[in-house]
Order: sequence, then structure tokens, then C-alpha cells
Amino acid sequence: MAEQIMTRGKVQRSWLGIDVQPLFKHAKGEHGVLIGGVLEDSPAAKAGLKAGDVLLRLGGPAIDVHYDEQMPDFMRLVSGLPIGQEVAAVVKRSGKEITLPLVPAERGEIYPKQQELKQWGLTARNLSFVLAREMKRSTLEGVLVTSVRPGGPAGEAKPSLDAKDVIVEVNGAPVKSVQDLIDFTRKLTDGKTDPVSAVVTFARKASLYLAVVKVGIQELKDPGLEVTKAWLPVETHVISREIARQLGQPALKGCYITRVYPDSTAEKAGLKAGDFIIALDDEKLTASGPEHEDELSTLIRQYDIGKSVELKILRDKAERKVSVELVRSPRLPREMKKYRNDDFEFTARDVSFFDAAEQQWSAGQRGAFVEDVKSGSWAELASLYVDDLIVEVDGQPVENADALRRKMEQIAESKKSVVVMKVMRGIHTLYLELEPNWKN
Repeated sequence: MAEQIMTRGKVQRSWLGIDVQPLFKHAKGEHGVLIGGVLEDSPAAKAGLKAGDVLLRLGGPAIDVHYDEQMPDFMRLVSGLPIGQEVAAVVKRSGKEITLPLVPAERGEIYPKQQELKQWGLTARNLSFVLAREMKRSTLEGVLVTSVRPGGPAGEAKPSLDAKDVIVEVNGAPVKSVQDLIDFTRKLTDGKTDPVSAVVTFARKASLYLAVVKVGIQELKDPGLEVTKAWLPVETHVISREIARQLGQPALKGCYITRVYPDSTAEKAGLKAGDFIIALDDEKLTASGPEHEDELSTLIRQYDIGKSVELKILRDKAERKVSVELVRSPRLPREMKKYRNDDFEFTARDVSFFDAAEQQWSAGQRGAFVEDVKSGSWAELASLYVDDLIVEVDGQPVENADALRRKMEQIAESKKSVVVMKVMRGIHTLYLELEPNWKN
């Protein structure tokens, strides 16, 4: 380690891209470590490792992880693997041993150094490979906001920037790193005594937003949007006066699209995030501030489901007309069928359209979405969390809340001593071992 520091200035550690956990308590007499999840595009994914595999060996002696206390030894084994050199990974899958060629990569920083940008009123860091995958981003470019000072420039923008937003452009220029943002800020404010306005493009989960940030000053207001009846499958934000002025079109009114739902009539019609909607069926929109946030949705609700409307949009400074079919508004999460388990003390419900969109799941994603876990319950002791998606119970697929109810009723009737749930948590999959005490 000392030699690496002297020759390279840092310690190199290898990385596989897997989430692991100790073997189940009832797996007595077995060895290995359970793979709970595999990161996309990681060395493990390229080698063919899968969630649910039991990793038996990594080019050496048998791996044995039955308890959390044994995990550090396994992590030391992984970090010491030769970077860039093929290692034989032996896994147990469906009762058979399989050998897979695994090439470890160098582990970069998971959390790059955080820096404060006082003129923006925020702290930020660069994206690492793992952070980008956690946020389901396909690139490492951009600046990850880690905190926003209340009342500061970023906090007072409309809409305000929040922690976990990713700044991708300022005044149309790409921002690839924190250093880019620092350099741009210096050019923007150098020699200026008054705050300088800038149009910031930032990503928030799957949506793309625009905001005018007055570098060195403050102010705030949060919009809200709820649609019912006929629905245009996009999310929008009002074109504020500041944004209109910064775009060089002070009279521009209406809204801009922050998100187009995939496989929707809006996507098929060719609408894109960043389009400015300025008219509906030749009726000009008048929205110019947060107080007009629901203008478009109010107009849309006056139409019948299945009706096509003509939108006048502005894209790349050119006007065009787009015909879009309105659809029925999807059921809200609060309208989905729920199931409450009084034995394990948790509540789950069917997956809604908006859950799938927010989590970036496929439209056909099945499971039971955990909505509540009671403190001190068997579910909490097993580390079941709110927003987990239960996809299997004891190896049986869970399609929805009803399927979960039926399976849990069978478990209660047979008084099983161990229940294994497979859950999706963000980009990870985990196996949870629940141990009910039926006597009490």
C-alpha cells in the first residue's frame, strides 16, 4: 500500500460492481456469499454474474460469508484482485456450479470531493460511475448538487434547484464537471457588481428543467400540477418572465415540457422535453408565472378522452404544429389497490403508472410497492423499507397486492419460520430474510 502511494500517489483497489450479503441463516453447511444485485455495465455484469447467484470462489480458496462480521474479509479479497486481469469466478446457480471469466476494474471514488459554490448558494460534486448508475444516468457529465442554501440564488430560482439535481447546461453551454461550472461562474461574474442572471438546465430524475438563477441573489416559489379526466401525457412548467427575457423573447408565454412519458401518444406525436407549448387549438396560452401553473391542464380537462388537439410549439426558435391524442389520466398512487399485513406489519399496493415512470421501470413492471412499514415490526427488523418493490416471496413471483396477500396468507397458515422476499430498491435487488415469532 505504501509503495502504491509513493509510485502512483494513491492506493489502487479493484471493483466488481456487485451487491453482496451473507448466506441465509438456514443455509447451513454451505459456503459462499449471496449476490443480491449486479450493476449494469460493471465487470460482474459483463462476466455474466446474476442476482441470486452464490459466489463460491474468486480465483482462490472458497469464500465463506455467513455473518456480517465476515464481510470485511470478503471486501479485502475483492479489493486485492489484479486489476485488468481475468479471474475465474465460480458461482452456484440453480444448484449447478458455473465458472465465469471476470476482469476486475479499478474502483474510482464513489463520492468525489464536494465543493462549495457560494455565488450559487449550493455545494456540488462530480458524478462517479456508481453515483451515475444509482441515478440511472447514462453519462458522467454534469454537476451533482449535494445541498442548497435556503434563500440563496439556487434556492430562490424558479423552479428551485434541490439536492440530487444534476446541472447539465448554463446559458446553453454544456457543464461537464464542477471545474466547468467554476470557470463559467468566473467568466459570468468577473468585473460585475450586481447579480447576473443565467438560464440553468438541470435534470431531476427523468425530467429536464430550466431555471433562471441570479448568481449572488435569492427568491423562491414552488409550482404544483395535478391532472384528471382527459390528460396530455407530459409534464410541464410555466415559462416565467425571467426565462422569457433570458431567451430573448420577453413576450413568450405558455409552458415548456419537462418530461414526455415514454410510449405515450405525446411521444408518438414527436413532442420532446424542452419544447415550448404556446397555443392549444389556436388558442394562445397566457401563462407567465407560477400562479398560472395549471392553465394548460385546465384547458385539457375540457376535452373528451380520445380527442386529438393541435399544439403550437416552439423548438429551436421555430414554430410548428403537433397533433396529439388525449388519453385517460392514469390512476394516482392513492387510488391503487392496497394490502395490509397485520402479522409482519407493513402495507403494500399495486404499482401505478406514475411509480413506474418515476422509478424508470418498464410499463409492465409487476410487484407490490411498499407504502408503510411499522417501526419495530418483523418487516422492519428484516430491513424492508418504504418504496421497496416486492417481486418475489419464497421464490414465487408477486404480480400485485392481491398476489402478495394470497402468498402471505399461506405463510401465516403454515406458520413458516423463515420467509425470503426478493425486493427491488432503486437499481439494486436484495433478498430479505424475515423471521416471524409466531408464538408471540
